[in-house]
Amino acid sequence: AVQTYTLTYEDSMDRMNKSQAMQTATKDVAIQTAQIELLIRTVNDHSKSEKDRKLALEKVNTALEANGIATINDINATGQVIVAKDALIKKLQQEAKVRGKLAYLEELYAKQVKLQAGVGTMTELSAANKMITDQLGGVGKLMQTTNDFLTSGMGTTVTDLQNIQKEIEMISESVYND
Repeated sequence: AVQTYTLTYEDSMDRMNKSQAMQTATKDVAIQTAQIELLIRTVNDHSKSEKDRKLALEKVNTALEANGIATINDINATGQVIVAKDALIKKLQQEAKVRGKLAYLEELYAKQVKLQAGVGTMTELSAANKMITDQLGGVGKLMQTTNDFLTSGMGTTVTDLQNIQKEIEMISESVYND
């Protein structure tokens, strides 16, 4: 039986978000976010020495500069520090999401190649079976029916391939929309 399930955009996004690629990207940004939060706490903690606060601000500024965000000159500019921190975390999350999507796309392309190779093999097998059926005449009908029954699961490969191609298209489009 040929599978007729067609992948929806929501299904595709759900599969991508649950993928190992996205989980890894999300984990990495969570670690970076925690490090930034600790540095920001140090910058804003007036019980810390001025030297420690300035050192923490230097590290924050390095991250800000690396991400194209304006640096902060005053350790007492709490509002400015918070705005910069929020912008930095948002940018890191955005980049992680794109990295995760691109890694997931790599997985999808690998699956597509495997499925395409499988489709080519089945076509050759089907042609060989047709040739045998033609040579055997009526006896071949039984053989073809048996073959159809035994290989009916293979019909899903084409639909799986179409779903993978559709998912690649949807994920690729979502990368450019981020």
